[in-house]
Amino acid sequence: MCDDYEYTDPIVVGNERDVPDNGMKQFDFIDSKKVLLIKQKGQLYAVGSNCPHYGAPLQNGVLSEGRIRCPWHGACFDIKTGDIENFPGLDSLLCYKVEISKSGQVGIMTRRKDVGFIKRIRDMVKRDMNDPSTYVVVGGGPAGGICVETLRQQGYAGRIILISKEAYLPYDRVKISKTTNVKIEALQYRQQEFYDEYDIETFLNVEATKVAGGEQTITLSNGISLQYDKMFIATGCAPIIPPITGIDLKNVVIIRTYDDLAAISKAKDETTNAVCLGSSIITLEIAQTLIKQVESVTIVGTTDLIGNEFLGDVIGERVLRLFTDNRVTVIPNSGVSEVLPNMNGEVEKVMLINYNVLPCNLLIIDADVSLNTNFLEGSGLKLNTDGSIDTNIYLRTSIESIYVGGDIANAPVYSIDNEFAVIRNYQIAQNHGRVAAINMVKSRSKILRTVPFFFTKLFGKSFRFSGYGEYTNLIIEGDLENLQFVAYFINNADKVVRVGSCDCNAVVAKFAELQSQGFSLTRKDVENTEMAWTKLIKTG
Repeated sequence: MCDDYEYTDPIVVGNERDVPDNGMKQFDFIDSKKVLLIKQKGQLYAVGSNCPHYGAPLQNGVLSEGRIRCPWHGACFDIKTGDIENFPGLDSLLCYKVEISKSGQVGIMTRRKDVGFIKRIRDMVKRDMNDPSTYVVVGGGPAGGICVETLRQQGYAGRIILISKEAYLPYDRVKISKTTNVKIEALQYRQQEFYDEYDIETFLNVEATKVAGGEQTITLSNGISLQYDKMFIATGCAPIIPPITGIDLKNVVIIRTYDDLAAISKAKDETTNAVCLGSSIITLEIAQTLIKQVESVTIVGTTDLIGNEFLGDVIGERVLRLFTDNRVTVIPNSGVSEVLPNMNGEVEKVMLINYNVLPCNLLIIDADVSLNTNFLEGSGLKLNTDGSIDTNIYLRTSIESIYVGGDIANAPVYSIDNEFAVIRNYQIAQNHGRVAAINMVKSRSKILRTVPFFFTKLFGKSFRFSGYGEYTNLIIEGDLENLQFVAYFINNADKVVRVGSCDCNAVVAKFAELQSQGFSLTRKDVENTEMAWTKLIKTG
């Protein structure tokens, strides 16, 4: 089912009888490569065997109607074309042509243009100078980065302008809290040559200052005013500077961007006493990254537990012990009241709200945030009290030519019956970029079907969650103490609003796929059923 391209000669990998209907199996291919054969409704398809995001083996993923979902982080791919359909990630699977002999031997043919590659970029058009239209994308984060690529993949040949207030091309922001000493080129989605090749203009170090929705104009910080035909806005968040005395001292970093990561990398060494202020997953990821590189790490938590907004209280308590077992000191229910300097104007100590003083050569703050939408005042768009903007199921706003996505979008969430919510999530932002771009090219052609998927890895333990909503009860199957479990978060109506796991492979991906098919689970479905609910997923 791959499109018409020039292909290599077939290489036999196995027999079609080896693949069950509505099933899949991995086979050896060439040059140590693997190929994944998938049979659905009697038809055999062949795609790359590993997710292009982080390399997860897709044979352990979730097969549903016409697509496969990555077991690790929930990215989805069309089994007929290999095209990426949901995120995280950027690239698509290699797609192979299948030839079956009379005896059932399966021959696999590779697109000649894909030989030597393990993943591919979806086909994209370039600019047609006869097309006078202009699409503007405001925001260089995950939503904006995906949007500009998708516009070209969908055949839009007009002018595309990407506006980013950072000095860098779109990059993988998830890794900001997971690594140090990394060059920006290693984090960027694509290099400048890619954007040049596909005629995507990039305005870096530039902010939007004013939008006139009626006139379809946008004014930029560099003095340029642009006329647009359609615009996608995904300007994300900015940290709120906390009122702490001495917060402007050297080696105090409010973590948000690559520049903040670079400042941390420069400030630390093996003698550093680092203090991380915050209780979120970002704080936890930073702490676990630093503990192997510095003298000491202390988390000054602002809540009872660490990461409990993401993990829940019960799992959060176990994760707290995971951190203390790994030499990270945790001080809950606290805060920093003052940053104390040395003679060079660098942080030397921090005073907590209980007046205790800690040695500190590097203070990293995971601050609260506000939405970057002030420039839209007077634009004709209605801003909610939190600064977010309402969208419809196509991510279009009240102004027909403007779409929004990412952190600033108060958008329908499919998995909670299309209730509106603002969810700050990397995977959702990337999906917003894709859905908005498709609808910008062809109005009302792609409905938003958001199913939140969250993931992190803490001291070698993989935590995954899918779903959204408040819960009142928690059911844990497995071994919480040894961090190998499945958790069901249940609300007061006995509905499962979220499923989490630690080191249990594809369970959460299965729940995500079930939600994407419109199903929901109740307490009765998950209590003492040995996960029989996973059989509800439609596979053909």
